[in-house]
Amino acid sequence: MAPNRSDPRVQPLLDSLQGFLGTSELGNLNLQGQVCDGQTVAFRATPRSSSLDLQTQINRQMITRLPPPAPVQSPPVGVVVPVREPVFVSIPDEGWQPVEATLSLNGITVDVRAAPISLRIFSGEPTAQMQTCNGQGVRYEPFSPLLPAQQAATNSSCVLRYERATQRSIALQEAAPDPTVPSSWLGTVTVVWLAYWRVGGGPWRGLGAIPRTRLIERATREVRTAIESGG
Repeated sequence: MAPNRSDPRVQPLLDSLQGFLGTSELGNLNLQGQVCDGQTVAFRATPRSSSLDLQTQINRQMITRLPPPAPVQSPPVGVVVPVREPVFVSIPDEGWQPVEATLSLNGITVDVRAAPISLRIFSGEPTAQMQTCNGQGVRYEPFSPLLPAQQAATNSSCVLRYERATQRSIALQEAAPDPTVPSSWLGTVTVVWLAYWRVGGGPWRGLGAIPRTRLIERATREVRTAIESGG
């Protein structure tokens, strides 16, 4: 089940996926979605052809062996964040471990293994770009002597920054709401896995990079401060 294209929050997501896939068509792939409480929260691409070679069948089954991302966000999910403030995204250690499995395909026993290699994040804003982070990201440390901006600047951090507010502040209530801005931004967190396979004790062969993606939602607000001086 694909996201509803009529939802204005989804169109930037679909646009980013088109660029990520490198084509306007899915070709021989199906885009499958996971729905929770009426919301599409994760998706994956699987081959749709019924006559598949062995490696393609392995790839399709390998996708089901990889855990969907369970990202940790700071501030937590549900918190309305000020624009341009960092939102730290990370994958817990238990979701960043190598995966090994044995598959049986048409009487052939195949060993497969995969390891996470990178984290991709996308805010969902119309002008946003997909960001690739090396590693699983790190959580924000509230008791660190470093300021949030300093923590966000470290090489191990994976950070989203939103540029447009989805909610108006009290100071901006006189402005008319922009009908093109949704109530929250719908973005993605993707873990990219590098996978291999072999038959018996033969050499390992590459399956390539396999992405697993989850949707994330975030409301944002503008912050305006007023400085008054007495005369």
